[in-house]
Amino acid sequence: MMGIYSLVLLFLGILIIGLVYAKTGNHRISHHVFFAIILLLFLIIFFTIHHHFEKTCAILIAGDSDQIIKLIRSWGVAAPLMSVLLMTAQAIVAPLPAFLVTAANGMIFGSFWGALISCHGGKLTNPFNLHSCFYLYSDCIFSCSEGT
Repeated sequence: MMGIYSLVLLFLGILIIGLVYAKTGNHRISHHVFFAIILLLFLIIFFTIHHHFEKTCAILIAGDSDQIIKLIRSWGVAAPLMSVLLMTAQAIVAPLPAFLVTAANGMIFGSFWGALISCHGGKLTNPFNLHSCFYLYSDCIFSCSEGT
């Protein structure tokens, strides 16, 4: 069974792919095939990892720092990369607490490397947030600026 966070991830992925597809406006058959392949790859990856994503969200929302440390350590060599992705995910999916991931990074990687990993994870969300705000509110911004 799919939880609410997996459904949100599925919805956001399909929405982003659909918006980029609609924004490009190219009507060649190769363009349609390319976006169909991108959508298919997204769905394959999503249905492969959605139960891990749901489990990770449940651990983060529970707020148990020991469980979060165990989760990050369970990723082994990929732990820094996955921790950066956790920081990125928490900025996009608002109810996930960032301070728990930041504290776990400090406990696992040390204060310097933990802060560096957390900082870079937070910075990776900026282009996504900026682009999504610009895309959603550009009409409003341009119409308000024309009136002045």
